[in-house]
Amino acid sequence: MITTQEVSQSDQRYVSKMSETQTMPEMSTSDTNADPKEVAEYLAEMLCGVREMANSAGLTFLAYLVQVAIEEAKIQAVDEHHP
Repeated sequence: MITTQEVSQSDQRYVSKMSETQTMPEMSTSDTNADPKEVAEYLAEMLCGVREMANSAGLTFLAYLVQVAIEEAKIQAVDEHHP
């Protein structure tokens, strides 16, 4: 089982890597021309905060589910075969 500390360290490396390469643009729900990889990166970043909120509130299962979404967003952000 993954611990919260391990997950947080993994996310810190990911977020640090993202901040070194580019600044995340603001996105809106009406941005129909958004690049899927950029959206996935943006969502991963936002979901890290959501996961921390869930952990802080003692919602461990919800935090776990959000972590699953973070991992999927990371995969989508680097997937070479995703359009």
